[in-house]
Amino acid sequence: MKMTSNSRVRRSEREWKSILDKYRRSGVSVRAFCRREGVVLTSFKRWQKRLEAGNGKPEFVELMPPSETSRDSWELDISFPNGVRLQFRG
Repeated sequence: MKMTSNSRVRRSEREWKSILDKYRRSGVSVRAFCRREGVVLTSFKRWQKRLEAGNGKPEFVELMPPSETSRDSWELDISFPNGVRLQFRG
């Protein structure tokens, strides 16, 4: 955690992940947790949305098609956090 020249707190993504984990284990409301921990509510909600919706650093996954000589069938099912589901069969 770093302090800026105007006395604001700047936290890294790693620190926010830790804060969100602590909140999940706390059993209290978001508002009560932020008040208790000294976290700005709007910042908490912004980071919660960013990290829990998968809006953090995107990850690339390379998919390789089956070889053309293979006669086996294949299936790929991808489910996203927002409920979208993609299904591929070949």
